Amino acid sequence: MHYSICFKDGAGHTRRSEFTLFKTDGDAIGYGHDSTDEAAIVEVWKGDHLLVRLEDNAAPPVARV
Repeated sequence: MHYSICFKDGAGHTRRSEFTLFKTDGDAIGYGHDSTDEAAIVEVWKGDHLLVRLEDNAAPPVARV
């Protein structure tokens, strides 16, 4: 499945984005978490659905069951 990873500054303005293939939502979210050193905010999108919004050095998201 293709995902969009958006890299934003502290004000929430998109600085760049990637359209990337991952096997699972967890893989995409993990990539986003690993990318928080590059941007103040990293958003991981699956289609038009926001999976997670990560802020720099935030703890990894907890899965909801």
